[in-house]
Amino acid sequence: MAPKTRTRLATWLTHRRFMAIEGVLLAGVAQMQLESRVLALPVPRWSRVLLVIALVIGLFAVFVAVVRATTRSGVSSVHGISRRLMFPRALAHMVILTGIYWLYAMQLGLW
Repeated sequence: MAPKTRTRLATWLTHRRFMAIEGVLLAGVAQMQLESRVLALPVPRWSRVLLVIALVIGLFAVFVAVVRATTRSGVSSVHGISRRLMFPRALAHMVILTGIYWLYAMQLGLW
């Protein structure tokens, strides 16, 4: 029996990777939201820069911790849920990414 080969695209488009991409995009929306609030503060410019830097470091540190925990435990639980509901994972990711698209559009004032 020949070994199972996967294309590069199929290898890249895994459920775990989709979950990480969705998480990065949601963290980006949170960063934009918080950044706009920090930039509106009545403090000197240099302190706003430092606050934004601290915000990015903190937000992405939390993001990395959450993604690691979620992708380990979340993949198996989502697999079970999707099997019970007979809902294809690819379709679920398409729905989630479409929602994130609209969230970005609203955040940027383009919708």
